[in-house]
Amino acid sequence: MSKKETGRSKPSSSQIIKHSLTNRNVIPIVALFLALGAMAYASRPTALTADPPKSWFMSGSHPQNYETSVDTTVKHSGRASAHIKFIAANAEGFGTLMQMFKADDYRGKRVRMSAWLKSEDADAAMLWLRLDGAKGMLGFDNMGNRPVKGTSDWKKYEITLDVPAATVNIGFGAMVLGKGQVWLDDFMFEVVGQDVPSTNMLTAEQMKEEHEAGQPQEFPRQPANLNFEEGVLTAEQTAARLAQETANADATRSWLKANAIRLSTVEAGHGFADMEPLKKIVGDARIVSLGEATHGSREFFQLKHRMLEFLATEKGFTIFSIEANMPEAYRLNDYVLNGNGDPAKLIEGMYFWTWRTEEVLDMVQWMREFNKSGKGPVQFTGFDMQTPDVAAGIVSDFVAKVDADYSLTVRQAIDQLKTSGGGPSFGVATATFPIKDAGGKRARFSGYIKTEGISTGYAGLWWRVDGASGQLAFDNMQDRGATGTTDWQRYEIELPVAADAKNINFGAILSGNGTAWFDGLAVELDGTPYLDQTAFDLDFESSAPRGFYTGGDGYAVELDSQVFHKGKQSLRMKRVPTEPKAPDPKVTATWNEVVRHLKSSREAYGKKGTAMRDIEWAIQNARVVLQCLQMRANEVSRDQSMAENIKWILDNNPGAKIVLWAHNGHVATSGDFGYDPMGASLRKMFGNQMVVFGFAFNQGSFQAREMPMPPKGGLRAFTINPAPEGSLDAMLASAGLQIAVIDLRALPKEGAVANWFSEPRGTRSIGAGYGDEFAANFLVKQNTPKIYDALLFVEKTTAARALKNKTAGP
Repeated sequence: MSKKETGRSKPSSSQIIKHSLTNRNVIPIVALFLALGAMAYASRPTALTADPPKSWFMSGSHPQNYETSVDTTVKHSGRASAHIKFIAANAEGFGTLMQMFKADDYRGKRVRMSAWLKSEDADAAMLWLRLDGAKGMLGFDNMGNRPVKGTSDWKKYEITLDVPAATVNIGFGAMVLGKGQVWLDDFMFEVVGQDVPSTNMLTAEQMKEEHEAGQPQEFPRQPANLNFEEGVLTAEQTAARLAQETANADATRSWLKANAIRLSTVEAGHGFADMEPLKKIVGDARIVSLGEATHGSREFFQLKHRMLEFLATEKGFTIFSIEANMPEAYRLNDYVLNGNGDPAKLIEGMYFWTWRTEEVLDMVQWMREFNKSGKGPVQFTGFDMQTPDVAAGIVSDFVAKVDADYSLTVRQAIDQLKTSGGGPSFGVATATFPIKDAGGKRARFSGYIKTEGISTGYAGLWWRVDGASGQLAFDNMQDRGATGTTDWQRYEIELPVAADAKNINFGAILSGNGTAWFDGLAVELDGTPYLDQTAFDLDFESSAPRGFYTGGDGYAVELDSQVFHKGKQSLRMKRVPTEPKAPDPKVTATWNEVVRHLKSSREAYGKKGTAMRDIEWAIQNARVVLQCLQMRANEVSRDQSMAENIKWILDNNPGAKIVLWAHNGHVATSGDFGYDPMGASLRKMFGNQMVVFGFAFNQGSFQAREMPMPPKGGLRAFTINPAPEGSLDAMLASAGLQIAVIDLRALPKEGAVANWFSEPRGTRSIGAGYGDEFAANFLVKQNTPKIYDALLFVEKTTAARALKNKTAGP
């Protein structure tokens, strides 16, 4: 889960792809970046639509719009062909059937790839071939200047490229752009002489190796199944296989009925009689990871609460840790241990809407009562690292107290963060208000806003008050901001400022699309206008937005002398999608040095009387900032950093047992295509000291952001029908299970049940976003016993319940 997520990450080139395709320009740039998109999709489980041919996988800008299968009725030769068919309502983007293989056998040679293609009502269909070096593309052709259109019979098409000595991998396939369908057969690779002309579409400038292509991945030495006949069965073989699959399914259903551990309820507070068998599954584990098949299911959250209650009461677990930014999550620890702070506001301070639910609040309040009763302690912690601001502030405060000579360096490092890439996913103007003037008073913040074309998101003002234990007051007008196209209108927010407040930030925000103008801002304290503008210019009449930090990925925030409410100019925010900017390597190097300095100063800080706990916390927060920068630069994966943070929590709590809360995709103990999820790293670190529970469901409701991403709509409830036959979810439901635990380590090692579970089976995997038109993409195939130790199943779910007066601020 990501604060912005969607589920996991996309290549930065996707916007270029989309722009090219939307304009229907079948040009080289479309597939110039195709491989990058394909590589990102390759690391995801295969969508459970009609299956791609063996050794091939489906990718593209919109793979969910296409169905791929093996066709034994239409073929050029032999017994089968590959079929790609457009199946969506809107013809946006493209889909490609592809392979990747090592270039070892072709380096220094001229290679011709050919294949037979047949089309029907195709907007455009093309073969493509790409040569990858370590730092860029070295050759490419996607037939962008000669696409196949409309309806055509079988015809052979060719692409010829010179394979430089520096080539690492070769990617190839066929793509459908827009609507229509295409059949493919008899791919062939052959070395040819110089008399065969090259069809390379790249210029010498485009082939310069300038950028690292990312983490190297292992591919086969040769392409496979080029005639699409591998795995194609005769009629007799098909009947025999169907009979065997039916027998395996029947045996599996019977085994589940006999061996599943049935739970009486998902709710905490009902005792543990039905959970007694779980003690054997957990055993002496130090880590219990709890996944989730969606980020918005009430029953999943309730069941996690019940699991925490069971593990803390019956198995001696003393730490809970959630997939939320580390220092922001730790603020809740003071509440669950000591009762300090407002738990609802502290949950809001963890940013992501997933946690702002009644179910999470109920669990947090239970933790507080558990600790008050003397049965605890149970700590509340977090292990994510996607946002650096609070962590950087903690480092700055620490250094100011114990290392004043280094304080300027840290402040400069924080300033570099503000101008580095990877800013917030909304336009924002942020200023700091003097605490000495506002402490203990009621603040009214107002201003004029004009909007144009805001169909998603909103424009508004915001004000946030922070205390020692976290956020004390916050409003960003999320539920009443300006939308659509409107003329100048005055808006205001009013909040108390506690006398012991430590920080006040305020400003303007634009989320979603469109343009917003801001002018005539004003602050009143206890009804008296605040007139001192030496620190900031609330009318935006200066040559720059004085006193305000402005930014946001995909947003232009600048002064506008053509549109204003009063004076001569206003502040304009406009959504202008751009390629995300990677952090400046100098900023990453700076924070690497901050971490190094703090670590090397441990002994000196200790001699000054600083508690070792405070020293380690400052170092860890500097590390969180560094991890965030490394993630944005694709240097270190988010999952690897989250695993390292969990290890840090355990290292600083010797002997403690921890319960983890994250998405199924993070707790999984193995991944595809060289990608290691958090669970895989933890398995390497802790081995059998960790037990992983995946989650699954058959049908029901959940909340998510409406896709496509960026969301075309806001957070809402979705309802889905029972899972299709043959999927893992459908099998669990067919066994009559309602709420159950399956010990996957207890599965038979051979026989019908083992055979059924050895095949990859579809199961729902839904992150922050969902769209009914993309439903097939969220039913993914996985070998469940290989990635979880046990499975928690809920037959029918309902949507998680959002906290009232929910907010989502900068």
